[in-house]
Amino acid sequence: MTDRGSRPIGELDTFGTFRKLFEIAPEIMLVVDADGRIVLANPNIELLIGFGADELAGRSVDGLLPERLRAAHARHRQVFTADPQTRSMGVNRNLLARRKDGSEFPVEVALAPMTVGAESFVVASMRDVTESRRAREVTRLRARYSAYLAQLTQVALAARSLDQLLVAMPALLAEALEIEVVTVYLFDTTRTRLLCKGAHGLTETQIEAIHETSDPSSQPGYVLASGEVLVIDDVALETRVRVNPVIVELGIRSAVSVPLFDEGRPSGSLSARAAQPRRFADDEINFMKAAGNVVSGTIHRLHAEERLAHAQRLETVGQLSSGIAHDFNNLITVISGNLQLIQEAAREVPRLAKPVAAALRATGHGASLANKLLAFTRQQVLKPRAVDLAHYLPNLVDMLAHTLGNRIEIRVTVEPALAPCLVDPGMLDNALLNLAINARDAMPQGGRLAFEASEVSHRGEFGAPRERYIRISVTDTGVGMKPEVKARALEPFFTTKETGKGSGLGLSTVFGFVRQSGGQIAIHSEPGNGTVVRLYLPPCVSAGMNDAPLSETPAPPNSGRQG
Repeated sequence: MTDRGSRPIGELDTFGTFRKLFEIAPEIMLVVDADGRIVLANPNIELLIGFGADELAGRSVDGLLPERLRAAHARHRQVFTADPQTRSMGVNRNLLARRKDGSEFPVEVALAPMTVGAESFVVASMRDVTESRRAREVTRLRARYSAYLAQLTQVALAARSLDQLLVAMPALLAEALEIEVVTVYLFDTTRTRLLCKGAHGLTETQIEAIHETSDPSSQPGYVLASGEVLVIDDVALETRVRVNPVIVELGIRSAVSVPLFDEGRPSGSLSARAAQPRRFADDEINFMKAAGNVVSGTIHRLHAEERLAHAQRLETVGQLSSGIAHDFNNLITVISGNLQLIQEAAREVPRLAKPVAAALRATGHGASLANKLLAFTRQQVLKPRAVDLAHYLPNLVDMLAHTLGNRIEIRVTVEPALAPCLVDPGMLDNALLNLAINARDAMPQGGRLAFEASEVSHRGEFGAPRERYIRISVTDTGVGMKPEVKARALEPFFTTKETGKGSGLGLSTVFGFVRQSGGQIAIHSEPGNGTVVRLYLPPCVSAGMNDAPLSETPAPPNSGRQG
């Protein structure tokens, strides 16, 4: 018996071996004659294209291509027939095939000439490359987005102000995603509105028109309320949020928005918007998340640097003020002592009594100014005691009622069973009196002044080292402060009053007293909506602490942070 492996090919084919291989091949297999007519097709063609092998027999192979490509394919086929050469799979990467239902898909084709007797044929092997092409596109996109993310990180690191970042970043993201509009929303000082602080693809007028409220019905408000990514596949079908009319007028159809954070708190949103519906797939969404993380980190860094620079400025001014205050105090002491001697001697010279008394009053004012400087620089000696605010604040209000006049309505609210705070009562008097007088000056036509005392935890406030604070909030309904004024409100000698009507040491003295007491101070204000000054003071935790002097607390000040 002859070994089957030694049989000639022709004999093997009598068992239908090659026909069987043709039929079970994983790709589509076609045999096409010299006229371009399909002679044989394996069963896979029905799975991929929808035509059965019997349906295709005798049809032109050009019919398997989109109609717009058939004439060109016929010419290529004639060239191949004239000079048949084996062509490997993947030589032409831009081929398209057409299914029975008319849909198109990318394919790779391998060709091999075959002669049977006097006739010439072409054996074609065709493979659907939709998935492999998609995988290559995904790889290309991810490499592209990684490169742009690295570029964005460089821009963020180089930014020395938030304005610099907000100018450069939106255009870079729009270029990376090849879209029309990118916007950045950030909270205003009241955290009730979201302002478009940076944009690409919008005019200044359009930017002004797309400011939003912070409620969840707006697109950026929804993102901040949920803390999650919002993807809008088609603006026309969106029901979760309202879309700003300006965005609709621009022809925007889809969008993706990611939240921005500052020290873990929502601070704004970053949005990409495109004119095509369903423009944003997983890769684009992940890119936006990564970009949002870079922007959030940069906002946090810039705010930290700004607070540090402010603290360093105050520290420098404080050191200078402290030296001046001590030297000035020494001079005032000498002058005052000599004036007292002159006053004794002037009893026999009546015309000198009045000017000497005036000079002594002036030295008293000078000593008071020196004490204010020492309070700001935290060099004064405090005598902290347990102060029960439930009794203290109503008594203070009785005194303030005469000072402020009847046009100011004063209210006091103290949390029930509030623990005493540990402060110097005299300095607390001065601090609250300073705040009350500032409030009166901010309400020339009258208004309301409220004192509220409660206990808070640092986790709900601004991340200070102490676990618990007694918070005294002083709220007025006055004219409020512009952001640039609020930013400098605690600086010594800074005042908005006319020359000669204010030393600029009121709030800075309050700041120095609170910080030396181991507390914090925060100011929230905006033009037309009044001012809230919050004093965070240490609670009295043991009777033994009542008479202990307080040393300076080295933590940097934070004038702009809202509690």
